[in-house]
Amino acid sequence: MEINKTILSKLSDSEIYNYLLNEISYVYDKYRYLSISSEVIDKIIYDEIALSKDNYKDNDNYKNYLKNRIEARIVAAGSKIFNDGKLACQVISKYISEYFSLPNSYNMARNYLKK
Repeated sequence: MEINKTILSKLSDSEIYNYLLNEISYVYDKYRYLSISSEVIDKIIYDEIALSKDNYKDNDNYKNYLKNRIEARIVAAGSKIFNDGKLACQVISKYISEYFSLPNSYNMARNYLKK
């Protein structure tokens, strides 16, 4: 089922959340390194669902529209962490631990540096 403006107005926030769950479930793991709780992520998701009822235009794919909005809000919430130097170091360290393994060659170290 594709969601358009008419269908969107008839669905509850929970129904929309359940409809999108397969598409947005990855955000909980993807942004885990930011130490944002699942409750805060849920709040962001439900806020964006509510806002989409007024702001969504039928010319965009609804799933993509909402995924982009949710990710932008999570990144914005996470970027506030970087105002605290100590917390920022912890987040960066956690990110490196989760997404990088120790390089075992010069080329691997070079590629990590580029990233």
